Amino acid sequence: MNLFILFFLLLLSISLANASPLINEIMYDPGQCSDTVCEWLELWNDGNETVPMSSCLLNGRNLSGSIGSQEYRVVARNKPNFTAAFGNVSNLQEFPLSLSNSGSSIQLAGSCNYSFDYTPFTSLAAGNNHTLERRQDGSWGESLLSGGTPGQPNSINQLSSQYGLITITEIMPDPFGIDDAPKPEGEWVELYNPGKLGIDLKGMVLQDAFPANELIIAQNKMLYDTILCGGCYAVIYRDGDTDFTLNSEYDEVRLFSPSGVLVNNVSYSNVVEGMSWSKINGNWYLTRSTPGTQNSYTEHCDWNMEVQTPAPMAANQIGFTIRAQRLLGFSHNITVRGVIEDEFGEVVGEYAPWSNEMVATSISKSYTPRLAEGVYTLRFWLENLSCQEENNDNNQDSKVVSLSPSFKQNASFIGIRSVDDGHWGTPLLVKLDLYKGKETKQVVQAWVEKDGKTISSISKISLSDQFKAYNLTVPIQVDANCDQQIADGSATVVADGLDLHATRSTSIAGLNTQLCDQVTIIKTKEIIIKDALNSYQLVNLPASLHPGEAVRIKVQVQNTDDQNHKFTLAGYLYRGSRCYSCVDNTLSREAGAQELSVSSHEIKTADLLLLADTAMELGEYSLKVKIRKDAQKTTKDLTATILVVPWENLSVQQLDQGATVNAEKSAEEIEVHGKQLSLPPPTVLFDGKGMVVYEDNSQKAKGLIPILLIVSLGLLVIVLWRK
Repeated sequence: MNLFILFFLLLLSISLANASPLINEIMYDPGQCSDTVCEWLELWNDGNETVPMSSCLLNGRNLSGSIGSQEYRVVARNKPNFTAAFGNVSNLQEFPLSLSNSGSSIQLAGSCNYSFDYTPFTSLAAGNNHTLERRQDGSWGESLLSGGTPGQPNSINQLSSQYGLITITEIMPDPFGIDDAPKPEGEWVELYNPGKLGIDLKGMVLQDAFPANELIIAQNKMLYDTILCGGCYAVIYRDGDTDFTLNSEYDEVRLFSPSGVLVNNVSYSNVVEGMSWSKINGNWYLTRSTPGTQNSYTEHCDWNMEVQTPAPMAANQIGFTIRAQRLLGFSHNITVRGVIEDEFGEVVGEYAPWSNEMVATSISKSYTPRLAEGVYTLRFWLENLSCQEENNDNNQDSKVVSLSPSFKQNASFIGIRSVDDGHWGTPLLVKLDLYKGKETKQVVQAWVEKDGKTISSISKISLSDQFKAYNLTVPIQVDANCDQQIADGSATVVADGLDLHATRSTSIAGLNTQLCDQVTIIKTKEIIIKDALNSYQLVNLPASLHPGEAVRIKVQVQNTDDQNHKFTLAGYLYRGSRCYSCVDNTLSREAGAQELSVSSHEIKTADLLLLADTAMELGEYSLKVKIRKDAQKTTKDLTATILVVPWENLSVQQLDQGATVNAEKSAEEIEVHGKQLSLPPPTVLFDGKGMVVYEDNSQKAKGLIPILLIVSLGLLVIVLWRK
């Protein structure tokens, strides 16, 4: 009997020893309001039983209430101001907090037993309205969301801080074109995360051989989010950086953690323009560049032949340039031949610009032949290549030109000069030759289709001037195809407009694994606030938008009481006290408000048009959606963060005056596919468990308590048995 009582008391003591909640999140230096009214911290009960808080002391003062299993309790310095700034939280207690901006130790005592000193982390979440959040492995970092996640799972909970896992897997030191060109062109470095948990790359640093030449990794240096999921690749672009450079003769690439610890170091030499140094099975090779995907090695070559004409027609004489360029492989001897044919197919000129000529990257030659009035075809080709050519389709090129004294030809022309093979979820660059004659229509559209179905965004080109030729490079965003419902293989690029139609074949293959992982994750993402009788959800929020852009956001309203209600919703972007959806303050913040009538126990969704002013600096802005029920004076507010980014993915290379380009996704396309390629960053979750890289001393001590009690019981049982 005595042994049974002792065993029962031991189990009870073990249960109580593991019942202390954890300090889970700290808002020690808020940015949107003063410390005296907006400081707060969050406790989390990771145990299986409800914990009464009346016997727990926080920095020497009694708490109140209780925390259920796997529930949160927010302790705020000022309850009304907290609610106004951060929204309603179900388990909220006002408490005389005082959290130093320079750091201090937070103590849970009494029946609770936990402490955390956040002094080493005060370089994070310092006055930027973000919080310190605890990850599941016990380490701490800055929240991904402005305002933190009070009363909800931490935004970085499923992320890892094991920066040492990140490796450099590919380097592009000498791209075709300009080294510091806007992404996705120019120099770049590829990183890989072999772990199971995602890692936020923001704040990591790349350096070349000189420590002063560094590039700090941020959203504007990447195509996608800074969170690198487990088993994924990320590409960091130089994108105009002036000091970080990758030299062609010899250089180093060094990767540092946000705290300055060297993570990975790679040196290289003897680069080849257009080819990257790639890590394959632990060794480095010069290969075709594969940014964001698994590296592969091939000994094939790929040479491109191009006939360039300044205009498809002229009055007196026509000049043209031929250019041969290496796209893959190494320097090679090439031979090029060509002819000019009249409209009847008769050869009127023969050319042999190069015979067994050694070419490193590219070579060009220009001609101005004497031709009579008429229509001609310029045709040139590569022949007798000794390397194993990977793509024979681009070994020849032709152009149709016209020589006419009238010059101003009335008929318009659309041609697709060239198009690269593409990947799912990435921009496809298409070179167009356009001529607008006597035509009032202005718009030419370009897209990609496969088996009669559009598989990309639609890029639109506006041609304002008549009797003018345009040679444009247009980006077309290919769909992500994350559900793999569309097979890899041949596709068709279509250019349509001015009552003309042109097509050219290409190939689309290879998923963007990082993009697809994020798309899957974002399907579960919701931003929710609740009051006593209603709940509001902000869904399908884009991660970024461009200055002057207008996007639609969805707000779901659920009426759970027995009365019908009318809700008024308005959304706008702001930074500080200024509205950036108000057309330079000419409109009110609720100018685009919509009314939504929701019956009892009904759920409805409103589509709000969110405007971005044209004169906006790039960077992070806050979104606020104000929801007013009936004629109430106070509103419920949903807030989130949106990044304003440049239009670099929609830029036009060599754009002639009078032509403008933009890309848009039609409303029908969005509805059919039910997805959006702009990825929202809030609350990103990843599956899997990582090893603990940081554990509080109090947590270690807490884990030893059950072991010590069990050992003590065992010794006591032995003593009683011997008696």
